[in-house]
Amino acid sequence: MKITNNEGAVIGTIQCPRNTAAAASVTIQNNGTVNNLYGKKPFKLLSGTGEYVFIDTYKTGSKLCELLDDGCKFYRPSDRIWFGSESTWLSTNNSIVSTPPFTVKVNRNGTALTTSNGSYTINDVAVDSTVALSADFTPNEYGLTVDESKITSRWYYRGESKTAADSKALTLDNIQYGVYDLIFEASESTYGFATSVSVTVNVTPPAGKTAISLKTQLTSDDYTKVYDGTKKASEILPPIEFRLDADKREIRIPADCYTFNAEYASPDCISDNRIIIEVTLTEEGEQYYTLTGGKIEVAATITPYDGEWIDGKQEYKAFLVELNPDTIDSGGSASIGKQVLPYLRLRGKMYDAEQESLCPRPITSEDGFQYSFYHLRPGATEPDPELDELLTADSVFTYPDDKYHFYAVVEPSLNYTGCITDSNKYLSVYDKYDRTHAHDQKTYTFTVKNSGAKLKCFLLRKDTYTPLFEAFTPQ
Repeated sequence: MKITNNEGAVIGTIQCPRNTAAAASVTIQNNGTVNNLYGKKPFKLLSGTGEYVFIDTYKTGSKLCELLDDGCKFYRPSDRIWFGSESTWLSTNNSIVSTPPFTVKVNRNGTALTTSNGSYTINDVAVDSTVALSADFTPNEYGLTVDESKITSRWYYRGESKTAADSKALTLDNIQYGVYDLIFEASESTYGFATSVSVTVNVTPPAGKTAISLKTQLTSDDYTKVYDGTKKASEILPPIEFRLDADKREIRIPADCYTFNAEYASPDCISDNRIIIEVTLTEEGEQYYTLTGGKIEVAATITPYDGEWIDGKQEYKAFLVELNPDTIDSGGSASIGKQVLPYLRLRGKMYDAEQESLCPRPITSEDGFQYSFYHLRPGATEPDPELDELLTADSVFTYPDDKYHFYAVVEPSLNYTGCITDSNKYLSVYDKYDRTHAHDQKTYTFTVKNSGAKLKCFLLRKDTYTPLFEAFTPQ
């Protein structure tokens, strides 16, 4: 049974039969509106222009994609997406079932090529011959369609972003032995549909060798990376490109015909750094090519490391303050009167030769960093070196606190930006006064306005405001 819903017509509900054999004979072509469709395979939805307000395959053992006729896809106008056999959805809203608005076929020298799984291969092409490629568009006959004037297209080489030709035609004139792995892509803006096909041209190796050299396009670009302790540079470079010595045309040679090494002259953020690229033909490559000028030097920079950033947000900084386990093991817990600095140390991401990357470890004097520790003022949540206590060799814990917070100010260096670390590291300071410590002498001035009055002073606990000692007379 075929259900055809014409333009302007509305069907309330289509319910699939319980019998699977009966469902096999049901096809639906919708050019109007179907409010509800409850289907299961082997229901077949044919190409049309009408809307399915709601389609559901829940509890039928089927997926939406299994309802589509060959070549059809779902198109959802609300977000302009196309989906088909790759989808695992069980339901959809406000969708159209249609074959693509247009299809693409590729010709060679005006003759249509035979496709295999959406790809084209041209074999046994002789050196110095010409291969003229072109594409034809066929508009959809039953379903959504667009005029060819609404279609934009281009040719490019696989793995590259630059365009080889910005029209339907691409001519490979006086072709030489190399790699011709091409992509033709086309898109239209009415329904947001895009498609692409691949075309591979295989050239027969010549009897002699082809003279090639490196293209110097690398020297015109700006290359940089963030300091990682290594000389690695290949990740930031575009693919290595070659040209024919005969006429300077660009040529792509097989990947197994050459090797290359690209490294910075120095792993550090020095001002006169550069990337050195050296290309060598392999044994395979030497059968077909001769290479001249296999070395290029490119101006490049390395910028100082500033922690890890994701989507413009700093996930963590290059340095942090941590507690020194050696002091805690030997000197016990922090308490009033003890020196502060022995309890603290700086940790940062430094280059690890074994890992060949930046790895966190304690900073030592040999690393050469300039930094200072600070005690975060009570009640504050953000560091402020102007207001907080700079810790020196004479600094001691002066009051008990469950969370005595610290941070560090690290000065900029060759390979690291300066930073103020987070202040989330803290110690619990206990009330165990070390009487051997000599406090700084401080003078306070009091004015007694009532004749004969006597002044008594008390040192109070911060937590309970009770006197630590008996009253004493000011001196």
